[in-house]
Amino acid sequence: MYRANIRYPRVRMPDRLLKNNFDSNYALKRAIEIINSENYTIDCLLITGDLVEDGIEGEYAHLKQILNRLNRKIPVLFCLGNHDDIDAFSRVFLDRFPQILNKSSTVEYKLFRNRGWIELLH
Repeated sequence: MYRANIRYPRVRMPDRLLKNNFDSNYALKRAIEIINSENYTIDCLLITGDLVEDGIEGEYAHLKQILNRLNRKIPVLFCLGNHDDIDAFSRVFLDRFPQILNKSSTVEYKLFRNRGWIELLH
């Protein structure tokens, strides 16, 4: 399986920069342009959090708008980070993940770092 991985996109509201004046929205748009332009096999796109900076619905809506530029038919998998809000994410991406309606199907994990190892426990 070949996957593309975009880490820590930290999307902001339009025309907002991160504290170091970095335009994270432009960086994600550019990454999508590169994925669209390349002629190689990608089986899935993994986007790991923090997906957005402040965990608000408007940022997730902007993230979704940017991701709609993806013109390849590949699944997009998300891993939320500590800046992300699962409820705000769920409301915006409900059309892509109808199973979110059933909260009992959601599995939450806790991350523990121990001597260089990362363990996921649920």
